[in-house]
Amino acid sequence: MCLFSLSLVPLSQVVGPAVAQSRIGAASLVQHDVSGLLAGRARAVAQGDGVFANEVIRTADASAARLVFLDETNLSIGPSASVKLDRFVYNPDRSAKTVVVNATRGAFRWVSGASDPRAYQVRTPLATIGVRGTVFDLLVEARRVVVMLRQGAVVVCPNGSRRCAMMTNPGEVVTVTPGRFDGPFPGAPGGSDFANRCLSATSRAFCTVTAGIVPEDRVPPPRRARVEEPPVYEQPPVAPVIDFAIGILPGLVGGRGSGVRGGDYGGRPSGTTTVPPPGRGLGGSQSVPRQ
Repeated sequence: MCLFSLSLVPLSQVVGPAVAQSRIGAASLVQHDVSGLLAGRARAVAQGDGVFANEVIRTADASAARLVFLDETNLSIGPSASVKLDRFVYNPDRSAKTVVVNATRGAFRWVSGASDPRAYQVRTPLATIGVRGTVFDLLVEARRVVVMLRQGAVVVCPNGSRRCAMMTNPGEVVTVTPGRFDGPFPGAPGGSDFANRCLSATSRAFCTVTAGIVPEDRVPPPRRARVEEPPVYEQPPVAPVIDFAIGILPGLVGGRGSGVRGGDYGGRPSGTTTVPPPGRGLGGSQSVPRQ
């Protein structure tokens, strides 16, 4: 009689830890070197391979990937990026109930699928992004996070702060750095430009984002125009004094042959000369016919 003993071995030890985790989607596009890390084990990710909850997906230089989750949500990943598919809970109809993605480095594009977008949350080292049914681009750098809205709406909340920003206008930008939060304001690079420079495995351009419009709190106050005062000229002597001289010295000023006519001063008609009335000196004048 033969005796057989049967021992049960966990499936994860036979085919790897990925099978023991929930499959949450697949890699619909893989360019060059893309890897997954799950339960301490690394693997190469090929096009069509499944991706799993708690798995870290990484792209090497000149590499890129696109993940499609069960509810048709798309996550594009640019070169030299890292993202952890942290928490994925799906309803029986394959819609997302609770999803948390941790983007720790690199460039990403998020396109919402069929689920309630509020089920999704994208976390970064500096801010958390609440999805509201949308398309948005994300750049995670060592000390800066840039969120660029393409369609729909997102809420950006800096970590450790009660202040959040709602982005609703396509082309808006929010930047978060340690201790600073700017936006939303317009000036995002075009969607195609960002994809070509930051999400493509074949791009040779350096991926960076510089907003086109400076926030108001960084705009220096306008210079005040320098106002030049009009020059002040010495006023000519008052008419009575000049007329008095004309009357006293007719041969020198205003007299015959002098070339100066009495009407040229004070606006009086030519042909009259002004002399002070008796007893008034320089205080007044009257017109008399010229001799």
